[in-house]
Order: sequence, then structure tokens, then C-alpha cells
Amino acid sequence: MAYEEGGLFILTMHPHVTGHRSRAAALENLIMHMRSRPGVWFATHEQVARYVKEKGGR
Repeated sequence: MAYEEGGLFILTMHPHVTGHRSRAAALENLIMHMRSRPGVWFATHEQVARYVKEKGGR
């Protein structure tokens, strides 16, 4: 829904949950799906903050 609404998606990965090998395939599938969409930007929190600061929150 974040993509469809033009919003921000923040993935939080806790090592005690996502650190298992079985989760690696799910994460890879998620990343591949996200990369297949036009206009998706993978950024750090710092990059997002700079973007918002430069654009004035628009």
C-alpha cells in the first residue's frame, strides 16, 4: 500500500526474528518485488531526511 499511495515503507529487521536462514529467501523476494516497481528508491534514514529537508516536506 505504501507504493500505491506514494508513501514511505520502513522495514525493521530484528536479528532474533530475521536472522534465521529461512527468512533470507523471503527478504530476497521482497527486495526483488520492490525493485520491479518503477520509481522505488532504496535509501538510508539520512538520505530520506536530506530529501525532506531539501523539498520542504513536499
